[in-house]
Amino acid sequence: LQDRSGKYYGINQISSNIITIDRSLLNTPSGLILGTSGAGKGMATKHEIITTKIKESGENTEIIIVDPEAEYSVIGRAFGGEMIDIAPDSQTYLNVLDLSE
Repeated sequence: LQDRSGKYYGINQISSNIITIDRSLLNTPSGLILGTSGAGKGMATKHEIITTKIKESGENTEIIIVDPEAEYSVIGRAFGGEMIDIAPDSQTYLNVLDLSE
């Protein structure tokens, strides 16, 4: 994958080509970062958030982060994000059957 306007994601281990992806060009630009403890998942996620918000600052870019440990609250506030506390005793909840398209 090589999009001219894309962000660097790594090196293809088979072809040794650089992987750059412009997620705004994808039909479903969702992402998932997995790795072992200490592998840099948090840093990769923060890099993704910062570069996306800076690159697409004038556009209607929505980033949703489920963060039970509040690791991203500082970066969320820095970009004017909304923090929603979801807990068994809170008035806020998610209804996954009622998501709009």
